[in-house]
Amino acid sequence: GINAEYGTNTNSKQNRSPPLPQNKMASELVKAISKGKDLSHVETVDKAAPKIEDGVTVKKVDKNARLEEIAKGADLKHVETVDKAAPKIEEGVKIGKNKHGELLGEIAKKAGGE
Repeated sequence: GINAEYGTNTNSKQNRSPPLPQNKMASELVKAISKGKDLSHVETVDKAAPKIEDGVTVKKVDKNARLEEIAKGADLKHVETVDKAAPKIEEGVKIGKNKHGELLGEIAKKAGGE
């Protein structure tokens, strides 16, 4: 359980030094943070920049001219399609009443031991 006096977990089986009171724990923590830690230098390779191949250029586009071109629209050719979205029900197939309620009633009746 939790030791209310020290705010520590008493279920731990690790070998630890005796728990410190909360105010002393805070003081020790502040000291440890203030002392700091020497960090090792690390070299990194930055791959975040976009890779642009040699010879690639970017040109400025006239926004208004481009919007006018889009507004004119485009000539589209007529296309014939076959709509297969609707379900295909073969001739002679009949759809009857759903007997789910009757089935559940029969199951309940047999489960009840009647």
